[in-house]
Amino acid sequence: MKRTITVTGRGEITLCPDTAKLTMELREEGAEHAAVTDACDDRAELLLTALEKAGIARDLVKVLSMRVEAHYKTTDGTRMLAGYTAEQRLLLLCKSDAGILADVLKAVLSSGASPLLSLDYIVRDPEQYRAQLISLAVEDAAHKADIIAQAANVRLGPLLNVTYAQPAAMPLRTMHMAARGDFGANLTPDDMTLSDEVTAVYEIE
Repeated sequence: MKRTITVTGRGEITLCPDTAKLTMELREEGAEHAAVTDACDDRAELLLTALEKAGIARDLVKVLSMRVEAHYKTTDGTRMLAGYTAEQRLLLLCKSDAGILADVLKAVLSSGASPLLSLDYIVRDPEQYRAQLISLAVEDAAHKADIIAQAANVRLGPLLNVTYAQPAAMPLRTMHMAARGDFGANLTPDDMTLSDEVTAVYEIE
């Protein structure tokens, strides 16, 4: 039976996120189904109009979800309809440039729509870094195996097997905002680290 060393190699790249992902949530509650859906639509139109004036084309704002839920109450053992809640979630992807984001947020806040906001910073196309990450992970595995072999006073043999099970999840930076919050903070995102791993098996001579 061959003697082996099994190591996990990790490749990492640190870079600044290139894309801001702004989620805008609109919620309306009321007694009538049509009234709450119309109110949500009206607020969405306020958002789209304000963003359009700020130079953001309407087709760049995508609908993530739309739903209406009925609420009930029980009175004297009888279950009765109490009203409805309508919710729309809209998404805008734009460059992570602080100046662009400041203009976008100013437009959103002045729109009168009062959405709940969530801002994520992401890498738009992380797959372009995948080959580099895997290459770095293989190099790291070889380096670790060499260190272990030297420490164990054995000679490292050939590479027998490399396993790459699943790409690592790409990270994001998140900032949650109220509808009327203080946006004076620095909107430039922190650097983030992309990583990937391989498992390598080396023979020991």
